[in-house]
Amino acid sequence: MTFRTAAAAFAFLGACSSSPAGSPCAGVSVDDGIACTADACDPATGLVTHAPSDAACPAGEVCSPAAGCRPPGCADLAPVAGTAFKLRTVVSSGLESPVHLAAPAGDAHRLFVVEQPGRVRVVKDGVLLSTPYLDLVDRVVYGGERGLLSVAFHPAFASNGKLYVYYTGAGGEVRISEFTAPSPQADSADPGTEVNLVAIAHGTYTNHNGGLVLFGPDGFLYAGVGDGGGGGDPFGSGQDTASLLGKLLRIDVASPGTPVPGNPFASAVYDHGLRNPWRFSFDRLTGDLYIGDVGQNAWEEIDFKPAPSPGQAPPAGTNWGWNLMEGTHCYAAPGCDPAAQGLALPILEYGHGEGQSVTGGHVYRGPVMPDLAATGTYFYADFYAFVRTFRVVMGRATSPQDVTADLGVSVGNVSSFGEDGCGELYVVSYGGAIHKLVPGP
Repeated sequence: MTFRTAAAAFAFLGACSSSPAGSPCAGVSVDDGIACTADACDPATGLVTHAPSDAACPAGEVCSPAAGCRPPGCADLAPVAGTAFKLRTVVSSGLESPVHLAAPAGDAHRLFVVEQPGRVRVVKDGVLLSTPYLDLVDRVVYGGERGLLSVAFHPAFASNGKLYVYYTGAGGEVRISEFTAPSPQADSADPGTEVNLVAIAHGTYTNHNGGLVLFGPDGFLYAGVGDGGGGGDPFGSGQDTASLLGKLLRIDVASPGTPVPGNPFASAVYDHGLRNPWRFSFDRLTGDLYIGDVGQNAWEEIDFKPAPSPGQAPPAGTNWGWNLMEGTHCYAAPGCDPAAQGLALPILEYGHGEGQSVTGGHVYRGPVMPDLAATGTYFYADFYAFVRTFRVVMGRATSPQDVTADLGVSVGNVSSFGEDGCGELYVVSYGGAIHKLVPGP
C-alpha cells in the first residue's frame, strides 16, 4: 500500500478489530501485500476489497491487482509461486546467428532478435516474422566477432520510436547509431533514418569489438567496447583513459557529443580497464551493474558495482584492471598491486578448465516468478560450457549453482541473455534458438 492508502487502511482495520466479536470484519486479514492497492473490509458485510490505484505507481505504469505496478502491456501476466524454473523454447529455427534479444518497455507481444549478419528480426506472439524489422546488411561487416551485435530501445520508444544499434562498419570501426521507426507499433523500421552517434576506429584486428548497447536506470545509453583486439591488449587501450577502446561508455543520446555529468574523463568513458565486455546489465530493481568481461588465456570474470539506490546508476570511474590484471591475477609484467593502483577486482572468476568465453547475463526480476525475483538471482553462461547462477549478498557472490542440467532443454553456445518488455528473461543460442525462462519444474 502507498503511504496515503496505508494510513486509511490502518484506521479502517482498527475499526474492524475493535468491532464486537462476531462482527464480519473481526479477525479478517485485509492487506493483500500489493503495494499499489487500497485494501478495505466492509464492516456491514465483511467483504474485503483491493482497489488498484495507478496513481501509486511510477509514471507510465499501471497497478495490477494481482502483481503490483507494471507497464500497461504486462498487467495481465499471472504470477506463479515458487523459485523453480526451466527453459521453454520459443523459436527453434529460422534465425541466422542470433546474438542479442531486447524489446521496448511494456511491449508484451514482440521480441526483437539481432542476427549477426545485419538484421533485426521480430518474434510476435511466438511467431518469427519473415520480414526483418531492420535490415542493415548493406553496411554491416560480418564475420568472426564482427557484425550487428545488439539493439536497444529508447525508454520513450512508445512515443518517439527511437532505437539504437551497435555494429561494425566498412572499415571495421565500431558504430553506435540511432534509427527511428515510422510508428512504434509497426513491425519494421527505416534503415534510411540512421544517425551515427559514435564511431570508434577498430581496423587493425577483427576481434574484441565488445558489442552491447543498453539504457541504464539513469536514462543514459551505455555501450561496452572491446580493447581493439589482438592478444594481451597491444595498444594498451584498457588503461588509456583517452581511448574509447576497452571501456564502458555512457552517452546522452539527446546530445551525444557532450560528456554526461559524472563521467570521469570529460568524454563518453564511464569505466575503463576492460578487455571485451561482450554483455553487461543493470539489475532492474536495484540499479546494480554486472559486467561479463571475456578473459585472455586463463580467467573469465564477472564484475559487479552496486548502485546507491534504485533508479540510479553506480558512480562512474572504476578501473577493472585489464591489462594489468586478468581476473584477480596479475597479467602484465612486472606485476600488479590492485590496492595501490586503484584496480577493482571481479566478484567472480572461473578458469579455462571450466569454460573459455563468459556471456554476461541478468538478474531475474520478472513479474511471472515473484518468489524467484525476490532472491536477486543472477544468470550467466559460458559460450562453450554452461549456464550458472549466483546471488550477491553483502558485496560477495553467494549460492553459486550450475543449472545447465536443470533447464529442460539443451541450450548450447549461449551468445546472449535478454529481457522482454515485461522483464521476463530469455536465453539466446547462437545456433538459432530462443528460450524463455518459465516456472518449473
